[in-house]
Amino acid sequence: MSRYLDCGKDVYKVLEKIQEKHFSDLRSAKIKCIFDTKKRKSGGKVVLASIRKASPLIKHFTADEAPEDGFDYILTIDEKVWKHTDEKDKERLIRHELRHTFIDDEAKDPYKLVPHDYEDFKAELELNKEDPLWSERIACLVSDIYDQEKEDASDKKKSRGKALKRVHRKR
Repeated sequence: MSRYLDCGKDVYKVLEKIQEKHFSDLRSAKIKCIFDTKKRKSGGKVVLASIRKASPLIKHFTADEAPEDGFDYILTIDEKVWKHTDEKDKERLIRHELRHTFIDDEAKDPYKLVPHDYEDFKAELELNKEDPLWSERIACLVSDIYDQEKEDASDKKKSRGKALKRVHRKR
């Protein structure tokens, strides 16, 4: 199984909803959404999602899928986050990632990435005032799911090993 999978239409529906409501300037940007099926960490924290600017190589390879030079951004979402969160958290996650984008209409390549600034931080605090720790909550949930899967795989491996020992003893 590939590490990365194409997202379904449900992801794009949430993306379009967030673009229309909060990021109308991004409606012209071509954003490719993919799921990451493996746990990613950065700075000791689970990465729930990330957005990056498409490189010239990625733009070339995606030109058939997104006319006019391919995709502008690649949005990567942890697959378990998408499977195990509600609509509100999915919206928060995508909105958070889109806050990293910036369009400079005067530049040859107008699609840029930026760190969050103070105004974005204030806007997100206001939008998430009923659940300000949403990302920490989701990160804990996803970490627990990965840990449980790892434990289950280890238990399965141990039980297979025990079964093989019993077979060898009977011979």
